[in-house]
Amino acid sequence: MTFAQLNEQDTQVLLKLCGALFYYHPNQYQSAGLSSIFSNEQNLTLMPVATMLSEFRTADLEALALEYDRLFCGVEEMIAPPWGSAYLDKEAVLFGDSTVAYRHFLDRCGFELNSEQKEPEDHLGLMLMVLSMLVAHQQPQQAKELLEQHMLTWSGYFLNRFHTATQSPAFLALADVTELLLQELCVRFEAKPLTKKDYWHVTQS
Repeated sequence: MTFAQLNEQDTQVLLKLCGALFYYHPNQYQSAGLSSIFSNEQNLTLMPVATMLSEFRTADLEALALEYDRLFCGVEEMIAPPWGSAYLDKEAVLFGDSTVAYRHFLDRCGFELNSEQKEPEDHLGLMLMVLSMLVAHQQPQQAKELLEQHMLTWSGYFLNRFHTATQSPAFLALADVTELLLQELCVRFEAKPLTKKDYWHVTQS
């Protein structure tokens, strides 16, 4: 089985899973229902996904939490911020113009993201979960727009930096699955992403 052979239900489940793993702190895995997914022993014919679940299942939760804090919580210099505006805004600031544009897109789709955290909506994890809902609700045009104009404009910059930054095999496997899945969806929805400059690279040079 390949990513191209994923049906709509499997696609939306995998998008939601990847989004949740990027978004939730490892200490929240159990309350978010992710621990039961890791322990699922069903046969998985999609090898990268099976590898990812195995890595998370066998990973030390405390080590994952420390790595998440290091990567995303400002414990150290943030090499790969998970918010789109960090890359797309000329000043590499959060809540930039790209965040506002994405917020308008969410409004047009009828989505309102309620998060306990006061953070931008353009977090990759949240975007993946929104894309999951668009696939589940059979909204291909909106899914294409999300990919072209709001996600793939910067997700490659993030994933490349994330690969370099993380020391966790579980998070590396997550990045691999996410990249392969987004590549497949780009083909499926005939998305032609806008090319935008990586301003995080410029400001961090």
